[in-house]
Amino acid sequence: MTFGQIIKKLRREADYTQEALAELLAISPQAVSRWECGQAMPDIALLPRIANLFGVSADYLLGIDFESRERRIEEIRERAGRMINNEGNRAGAIRVLREGLISYPSALPLMTALSDALFLEGQLDESLSLAEWVMDHATDMDLQVRAAFTACCVLDSKGRHDRAVELAKTVPECSRHDILRHLLTGSERIRELRHETLIGCETVLSNLLFLAQAKRDGGDDEYSPDERRRLYETVLAGYALFYDDGDLFFGAQFAARSHRELARLDIAEGREEEAMAHLAGCVTWGLRFADYDPDAAHTSPAFRGESDGGYVRSSPDDDFHRELAGWLSEECFDPLRDREDFASLLGLIGK
Repeated sequence: MTFGQIIKKLRREADYTQEALAELLAISPQAVSRWECGQAMPDIALLPRIANLFGVSADYLLGIDFESRERRIEEIRERAGRMINNEGNRAGAIRVLREGLISYPSALPLMTALSDALFLEGQLDESLSLAEWVMDHATDMDLQVRAAFTACCVLDSKGRHDRAVELAKTVPECSRHDILRHLLTGSERIRELRHETLIGCETVLSNLLFLAQAKRDGGDDEYSPDERRRLYETVLAGYALFYDDGDLFFGAQFAARSHRELARLDIAEGREEEAMAHLAGCVTWGLRFADYDPDAAHTSPAFRGESDGGYVRSSPDDDFHRELAGWLSEECFDPLRDREDFASLLGLIGK
């Protein structure tokens, strides 16, 4: 880290504005701003005062021992973690973390770990105070989320459930649901779990489809035909497993695309009957996707009561029927074109 980055980090951790730091050092706010932007360095005579103010060494300010300091802080945090997790010695871990903060008073990772340990020991007020300090001053998102998690647990333990949920909802979405899963109870928890399960299943299954279609930088397929087949079959098996009532709704498009790709693989191998079966699946799921009700509630147990909502269309006249017709018109399916069952599929999509 540069001197400016270190000063900015220390200033924010100490809850100083540029103006407040400038006043403490008897300099102008513009000077502090220039330091932090990397446009200037302080007079060498100021370094001891700055170091003393933040409880660090002059070498640390200059970035000379920054890595060793961060490594030592991590060693203290890990030692305390082992005492809690392996030995059940929470009191000892709290002592180690307090001693670490005497040496490194602005070390937010140690504050976060101490807040966790104090919560486990039932010292809720101090735990909450530390967690809130870290949330207000940390620039590292992981620290902010960990502190928020502890704060939510403390608030919930203190009977302030509504405030805990309110705080959890301010956390970035990728971590929010981890916290809510622990906080919520009863019907609220069921709804949250179903909602996240629905999103998770849809994400995993659609990602498998996109992976199977992936190409390397040079344009070659990432997977062999056999591997692609296995991935597409996994997508379909996943939908059958989780959506056991057949209520795919938005996901029906991915089932349709998987069937199409399997039909392409089959016809390339001369397996006409298998290709026709997959084209029938493609049309079946494609039509269900084209006509699904965005407000319809799932009935499969894992997502019961959840709805998928609509989707962003690429244009006002976006029509999945047209896309299905385009798939069936592909040249690779010419060997099937004179079959009655193929003609029936065209009739289903209005072609």
